[in-house]
Amino acid sequence: MREAYFARKMPEMSGGELAVWVELTEGLQCAALAELVISVKCLGNGLEETVERLRRLDSQHPSSNEFEEVHNGQSNGEVEAAS
Repeated sequence: MREAYFARKMPEMSGGELAVWVELTEGLQCAALAELVISVKCLGNGLEETVERLRRLDSQHPSSNEFEEVHNGQSNGEVEAAS
């Protein structure tokens, strides 16, 4: 799936370069693939550094509920008590 995605988004990519992108992105979510293409091809960031950054972000598993809690001044305990 990743190989087909990258080949479609970057048809100018050689087979060897495509293989590197596919190998480096093992386990990343689909949304991260789009972010990777934009970061590297449009913004000029490094491939390996961007993959590492995306992996760190993915490992944190942020959610919209956490964002809402922070901006409403609630902690996790207050949200559970209010439920």
